[in-house]
Amino acid sequence: GFHKYLTRREEFYVVILGLDNAGKTTLLERIKSIFLGVMGLSPDRIAPTVGLNIGKIDINRSRLNFWDLGGQRELQGIWEKYYSECHAIIFVVDSTDKERIEECKEIFERIITNEEVEGVPVLMLANKQDLPNSLKVEEIKEIFNKIALKLGARDSRVLPISALEGEGVREAIDWLCLRLQREPVENGLNNIDGENYGTIFNKRHSTVHKINPFKVNVKKFTNMDMLDLVDYLAEVWRMNFELEIENAESLLRLR
Repeated sequence: GFHKYLTRREEFYVVILGLDNAGKTTLLERIKSIFLGVMGLSPDRIAPTVGLNIGKIDINRSRLNFWDLGGQRELQGIWEKYYSECHAIIFVVDSTDKERIEECKEIFERIITNEEVEGVPVLMLANKQDLPNSLKVEEIKEIFNKIALKLGARDSRVLPISALEGEGVREAIDWLCLRLQREPVENGLNNIDGENYGTIFNKRHSTVHKINPFKVNVKKFTNMDMLDLVDYLAEVWRMNFELEIENAESLLRLR
């Protein structure tokens, strides 16, 4: 009924890409460990991904489904099969592998210039920051600077992490979740910050982002008992208020 409708989580799909040995699967296991409170696979048990690893977490009334794809050259051809369904891209860089940084740049450029992911938020993670010989974020930004111009009008960021130690992982996922919730929509309205909340969709979304109780189309509820309608509007107010609190807390964690 209405309770199920109001409490359902909006689902997003995130692809985790990068060269082999960048630490993509270690990142996924760390994400599950942090947000689900379960022990992920230990690094010594993680083998190179052949195909796909999946995981999901619930955060800020959203469900994030992760697709961790193999990074070997012969497996990169399957990445495109997931582009049309993804809402965001995490690109993991091994910041210690300076010999393959040019290869990394080529792969990244190929991803962001694919029409299937036009406008999709991109989060680049400079992994293995726990190691002393790692490139710092400023150095990686400089290396990718020219390619970054091809990102176009989309949310993007480069953040330092250590998937092994868990450093920076929560902050990175918090950033990504906020970008997904604030993703612009085709009718030009902003689903979080705008005044016209309403029922808002975009080409990758099929669920409601946020509702303004003053703009609810009451004609939809002509067969609803008045008390049920009052309960419904009260629940909408509560959910909107809680969403604002969760977003504020996430922003504070990022500072």
